[in-house]
Parts: sequence; C-alpha cells; structure tokens
Amino acid sequence: MVLNAVRGEPFVSNLGPDTRLPMMYLPDCTSATCGMLKAPADKLRIRTYNVTAMSFTPDEYAAEIRRHYPDFKVEYKPIPHIQAIADSWPKVFDDSGARTDWGWKHKYGLTELISEMIKVAKRGL
Repeated sequence: MVLNAVRGEPFVSNLGPDTRLPMMYLPDCTSATCGMLKAPADKLRIRTYNVTAMSFTPDEYAAEIRRHYPDFKVEYKPIPHIQAIADSWPKVFDDSGARTDWGWKHKYGLTELISEMIKVAKRGL
C-alpha cells in the first residue's frame, strides 16, 4: 500500500477492510531475536516465545497512510482463499512471556511503521 501511495496510485487489497492481523516491522523482529539470544538462560522459562508489535486491519493501515497522503484510495477485493487463510490466523499474539522473561519491547507501532516505510519507499523511487 505504501509504495502505491507514494507513487500516487490506488491500491487493490486482497483482504477485506476489517481483517485484523498481527504484524511486526523487520527491525523489531531482529531486535527481538537478538534480545532473546542475549538474555540470561535462567530468565528464559520456555524455549519458544511469541513476539509481536501491533495488530491492525487493512482499513486502519490505509487510514494511517492517508495522514501523509490524504487522497490515497484503496479498493477492497478479497480473494476467497487468501481471505480464508487470514481469517484462520490469530488476531493478536500474546507476547507477555517475552516481555516478562527478557524485557521484549517493540519500537515500531503503526504510526512509526508507516513513517519509516514512506521514507524507504521514497528512497526507492
């Protein structure tokens, strides 16, 4: 979506506007992985942790983009098999174990994510 907005083009979403999914910006993912690897072994109660940063819908994502590009347009044309997969996923992940055991904390929320992605998209044009 961001690249289309930066280019001044509309976007066609393969998901419905209210499909909520957990998301994370890659730098946060890298930070979480390094944080777990650096954590003292006696702090890790389990071997596998969920980590997350935010959950949002395509409509919320587009609304945040519109704060930068007010004329950005999105058309929702869900593809049934893709929508079915997305609908089967959790809406949020519980990462309280990671936050408690080794202090996981994300840096990027939706606002920060969109701002960073716009910067990256502009550099690529």
